[in-house]
Amino acid sequence: MHEDEIGAADAELARLAEAARIAADEVRRVEEELERVALDRQALAGGGQAVSASDLAAARERREALWREVRDALVGSAALSDPAATAEDYSARVDDADLVADRRFAFAADSGQLGLLDRQAGEVALRGAQAARRRDDAQAASRAVTAAWTAHMEGLGFPAMEPARLRGWLADRTLAIETAEQAARLSAQAEAEGARKTASRTALLQAMPDWQPSDDCLAPVLAEAERRRAAGEAQALAYRQDHAEMRQLTDTLADLTRANRRRGDDRIRIEGEWRDVQTAAGTGFAIADGEGVLGLVEELRVEMDAVEALEARMRGIEVDRHGFEMDVVDLWARIGGEGEGSLDRLRGRRASAGIASQAREDLTAERDRRFAEIEAAAATRKAAEDGLRPVVEDLGNIAIEELDAAVQTSRRIRGQRDALAAVIGEITAAGDGLSLDALEEQWTGSDPDAAAARSAGLAPLLADANARVTAA
Repeated sequence: MHEDEIGAADAELARLAEAARIAADEVRRVEEELERVALDRQALAGGGQAVSASDLAAARERREALWREVRDALVGSAALSDPAATAEDYSARVDDADLVADRRFAFAADSGQLGLLDRQAGEVALRGAQAARRRDDAQAASRAVTAAWTAHMEGLGFPAMEPARLRGWLADRTLAIETAEQAARLSAQAEAEGARKTASRTALLQAMPDWQPSDDCLAPVLAEAERRRAAGEAQALAYRQDHAEMRQLTDTLADLTRANRRRGDDRIRIEGEWRDVQTAAGTGFAIADGEGVLGLVEELRVEMDAVEALEARMRGIEVDRHGFEMDVVDLWARIGGEGEGSLDRLRGRRASAGIASQAREDLTAERDRRFAEIEAAAATRKAAEDGLRPVVEDLGNIAIEELDAAVQTSRRIRGQRDALAAVIGEITAAGDGLSLDALEEQWTGSDPDAAAARSAGLAPLLADANARVTAA
């Protein structure tokens, strides 16, 4: 159903209703005017003087009716039942008609006014009858249009209602259809969210094959996954702390070992010098019997005890580190890794990537420094050219730009080659003897973030599951 068709029908019904209303108002005004004319006529005729043409015609009609009976009796075509009464009645009617005629002519002004009121009443009555016909025609046309519209609506399958009500019904119907479609979309979205929730729960359970929840809810699975992730992070933190402490202890032990070696070298040197002094002086004192030797031995014993304690602590840390690595290897194997070999390769690649990344940063810094030096040299060259330009012009307008550009280009290329060779040598020395291309390839192929993410275990899977649950 098009809006134009509804609007046309509504406009036609409104037009017919307006026409019927106008005609009804006209009928009501005519009735009021007739009442006013009747009141004026009654006031004019109430004095008994004015006679209207209709009153005169009525009196004459009564007289003529009785005269027809008398005439029929005179010609012998009929007989009177009471001739005397008939004669008296006829005489009275003749007198009455004459009296009415005399009064009409005697009071001609009032009678004329009364006739005018009668004529006006007739015109008003005619106008009222015409208005009533127009009202009836408009109402009949409205009923016909309504019947045609109802038949058209029933033919189209719509409810039989007026255009204005049909417009509101269509708006409500459109809103109901849109609401139903939105409800269907929300239902499908809820089903999809439920399916994603089930898939997330299944993925979490597959990642934790050694644990099964007591019900089908997702919350216990998320709680267990969060607990395992937190435990893994705690183990990783403990491993990093132990590893850092072990490195610190290793450095301390190395420092103590070097100090002990220096003290031993000093002791040997001092003993040699002492023997030389004894030989030169002809004496044979034993340095071991001296008080300095006792102090040195005591200091050495204290240092050896400290070294022994550090070594014992390092052995404990090494045991803890080995246990953590075994846990990581087991977790790696359960989530699809390749075991210790993959971890060793990842550690090697991570170390190589770190070295290559540091070398790349150093090379970038060196390149920036060289660029700064080149810009400073260019500024100096420009200032020198500006200072030498008058002299060159006095010598014959030599093309200083062409000559100087070639010289400066040669110097710059030679300097850059030397600097690049020096930087490559430094990078190669810092990169365990590997070439720059090999370091670049290892740095590009390495993925320390992936190794850290895989060692974290369930962290990415848990984050994805949490996101899905939040979205659901």
